[in-house]
Amino acid sequence: MRQPSLYHHFRTKDDILEALLSGTVTAPLAIADALDPLPLTAPVRLYALCLADAGQLWTSPWNLGILYLLPEVRTERFARFHRQRDALRLRYRALSQAVLDALPPQGPGHYRPDPADDTVFRLTETLPNLRADGQGFPDQPRRIADLALHTLGWPGDPGVHHDEAQRALDGVRLAAEQAS
Repeated sequence: MRQPSLYHHFRTKDDILEALLSGTVTAPLAIADALDPLPLTAPVRLYALCLADAGQLWTSPWNLGILYLLPEVRTERFARFHRQRDALRLRYRALSQAVLDALPPQGPGHYRPDPADDTVFRLTETLPNLRADGQGFPDQPRRIADLALHTLGWPGDPGVHHDEAQRALDGVRLAAEQAS
């Protein structure tokens, strides 16, 4: 694409950057919305969101998530992106709380994470740095989804939720393709 064509669609370089950044959060937000009406348990729903979000951060052709770290992205100019990112962060927080609510009661003195710490959201956002450093594994999105449930204290193997989460995501993607 030539520069004149690019500026036909975007007025400034900041507009291009905002579009790139927004794409990293609008896709997982749309997936979270599409998962809402499905009859999924809280752990499967959170696992699916982590798997989808981590998957797009890990496998997209460009490591766009690393752009979050640019100083200019922290300015008011990118307020719309920050509102979208906050909406995604709050979805992670609500799902984390739902997983914690589904856990069996623990004895006194048992540590229980606070969803307001946004640990699962922050965990997912480590992927751009792993990519930039050339670290991680081909199945890193699945590892992040497993670790999300483990971090919240989900008992047993979190990976048991993988197949159900993947089926839900496949259904969501198929429905989106058919709608467009």
